[in-house]
Amino acid sequence: FQPSCFSTETYALSLILLSAILSSIMGIFLKEASSAGIPSTELMFLRTVFQGSIVVTSMTRWESKNPAQGGSNYHNKALIYSPFGGNTKVVRLVILRGIVGSFGFILVFYAIASLPLGDAVTLLSLNPILTLILAHLFLGEKMTYLQIFAAVMSVVGAAFISQPTFLFHSVTVIDENGVSSTLLQNQNTSYNLGCYAALCGSCCGAGVITLLRATGKIGVHTLQLLFSWVTFGIIVSFSFGVA
Repeated sequence: FQPSCFSTETYALSLILLSAILSSIMGIFLKEASSAGIPSTELMFLRTVFQGSIVVTSMTRWESKNPAQGGSNYHNKALIYSPFGGNTKVVRLVILRGIVGSFGFILVFYAIASLPLGDAVTLLSLNPILTLILAHLFLGEKMTYLQIFAAVMSVVGAAFISQPTFLFHSVTVIDENGVSSTLLQNQNTSYNLGCYAALCGSCCGAGVITLLRATGKIGVHTLQLLFSWVTFGIIVSFSFGVA
């Protein structure tokens, strides 16, 4: 799908920018839906079912291009016949991506529902920094001093946004009537849980991106990665919703 006028790097950066814009729009709709009383588990379930229908339909049309996608007999074989990959190593990574991604998304949905949208988005923006660290630890990618400085500044910024109790004593919240009030943060359980969910969601998001990088290097198809996320997303959201 890459236009000939774009280099691979430019095209990838353009997709990242578009993804960030769409994620922000999604956050607005999630906030509106949660304000209307729809649980985060139900929101995630609806998203995974809708996306899953598109993914499964696409997998019936796309064919495997290499052994990582379809096994040793991958020629003229639709991806739907090997939805998690073509060999044991690939299957393990793809399933792990699905598990981590599904838990990460339900944490993100909960954080957006529990926090002011600006706070949630800011805390979730730690994702790239955590990805940088995981990529260095598990993929051997280099970290520059500038990147380390940016990581430290991001953590400092996140601390000022989330205002943890060991640094701050209170937080200002706005109720459904638009009335602001200042509460001791250790009394504002919902806010604290939302912050923890956002931070854990960032960690899961970083783990997913690291796994995507690892699986991309061995030739796993994007649709297989999405199928794994959809499968475990439905399982996790349904399980938490019933519980």
